[in-house]
Amino acid sequence: MKICLNTSSFPKYNGDYAGAFVLDLATELHKMGHDVWVLCPAVDSIKAEAEINGVHIIRYRYAFPAGYQLIGGNKPTVPMIKEKPLLLFFVPFYIISQFFTLINVIRRHKIEVVNSHWIVPQGLLSALICWIFRVKHVITMHSTDVYLAGKIPFGRTLCRMADKKAAAVFIVSEFVKQRYDAILGRTSAANVIPMGVNDEKFHPHGEVKRDYNKILFVGRLHKIKGIDNLIRAIAVISKEIPSVKLEIAGGGEEKESLEKLVDELALRENVSFAGMVPNNELVHHYNSARCVAVPSLHLPSGETEGMPVVIIESMACGIPVIASDVGGISDIVQDGYNGFLFRHGSPEEIAEAIKKIFDSDIDKISANAFETGARFHWEKVAHAYEKAMIG
Repeated sequence: MKICLNTSSFPKYNGDYAGAFVLDLATELHKMGHDVWVLCPAVDSIKAEAEINGVHIIRYRYAFPAGYQLIGGNKPTVPMIKEKPLLLFFVPFYIISQFFTLINVIRRHKIEVVNSHWIVPQGLLSALICWIFRVKHVITMHSTDVYLAGKIPFGRTLCRMADKKAAAVFIVSEFVKQRYDAILGRTSAANVIPMGVNDEKFHPHGEVKRDYNKILFVGRLHKIKGIDNLIRAIAVISKEIPSVKLEIAGGGEEKESLEKLVDELALRENVSFAGMVPNNELVHHYNSARCVAVPSLHLPSGETEGMPVVIIESMACGIPVIASDVGGISDIVQDGYNGFLFRHGSPEEIAEAIKKIFDSDIDKISANAFETGARFHWEKVAHAYEKAMIG
């Protein structure tokens, strides 16, 4: 079968973190014997066509010179536009370029199925093109895209049209499905399946010494991640557990303010910043920690997390998770079994969760986390996609 994945986020190179789950899905489908293409925005001056893991990559240019391609690719689109509203100028060119490139890919390579990631704009655009060319369309929704779909003019009408024509819809969490159903005004037949985990990349690593005093955060340093509350929680718990450490792995617009907060709270002995960590090196960071913290927020605007991939990656390594009970997180994190949940936005409750993970039977809870992560290996998730594409 000839399959094209249409995405706004995709790794700049093999090992880059942005959109790595799209590459993993494409790679697994290729291993299953399918011819797979990925259509994504260009980044800098990278070649328009390349191959990674046997997957054909086609990057479309939407701005000139190359340095002006600042949305999509290996950058988070919505936060970039929020930070720099002038980037909205490029959106029409981004959409037009994607539209004509997808048509060319379908016709040139005789694509049989398009799997669009994020319903806005890829899903809506792909739905129209697939209808015109009578190509099967499978939609994957994550979180921010569904939130945006509920905000744009005629969002309900457009989503209903896309949903009606789709061969299948995949949504990463029950929370996001409920939000999508609310937009449609009815219960959809969408499949709730999180993005998978590459078990060849993320697994227990016996050669890495585990520091049972260390808590790890992995992700972009953005307001919705609630990292400032996690740092304040370390200030609270360090009075009771002076040896506690927090490692923050990631980069983003909040880094300077977070470093300033660490200094204000005199936590330089407890908190460190690892910077951006390549995707293929994250396994060492996961395996070195007692637990991973996901202190995500539910913003007043309604925006929140769908299902952070970091949760499944961590558990695949046998590392439990402490996390906010927002979005679809409680689909995976079971309080007291493979981690602990806390109310978002509360440093005191995060500190209490840290205390629980330090007081828990860490071997047992780690084993439970590993069992949970094993349910989402890409081989199993990709088979669900293949079934939907063939059926």
